[in-house]
Amino acid sequence: QGMRVGTTVTSIASRPSSGGALEAPFMVRRCGYYYLFMSWDSCCKGADSTYNIRVVRGTSVTGPFADKAGTAALQGGGTLIAQGDATFAGPGGQSVMFDGNQAYLVYHAYARSNGAITLRIAELVWDTSGWPVPVGP
Repeated sequence: QGMRVGTTVTSIASRPSSGGALEAPFMVRRCGYYYLFMSWDSCCKGADSTYNIRVVRGTSVTGPFADKAGTAALQGGGTLIAQGDATFAGPGGQSVMFDGNQAYLVYHAYARSNGAITLRIAELVWDTSGWPVPVGP
C-alpha cells in the first residue's frame, strides 16, 4: 500500500542546450494524447520573473513527447502557451482543470507594477490539430 511497484524512472523532458529550468510538470490526457505542461526559466522573482508555460504531447504516458513543431521534449521541445507581458510577469506553476467539455489553465503570475503574485485562470481552447492555443499572461 502506497509503495512503488518498480524502480524504473523514465525521463520524458529536458532542456539540454539551454540548461534552463524545467519545473512544475502537470500531465493530462485528452483525445488520445497525454499533454505535459511545464514551467520554464526563472520563478519567484516578482516582476523580474521569466517563468513561461510550455506544452508537449505524446500517445503514451511515458513518451516520447514532442512540441507542435515536432521537436522532441528530451531535446528541449516545448510549445509556448503563456508568457509575461507589460502587465504580468512569470506565468507558471500551472495545472489544468476540466469541467465538462471545458478546460482551464490555472497558474500564477506576478504584477509588473509591484511584483504581487496573482492566481489566474484562463479558458484553454484547443485548435483543430488538438493543440492548446496560447493564453494571455
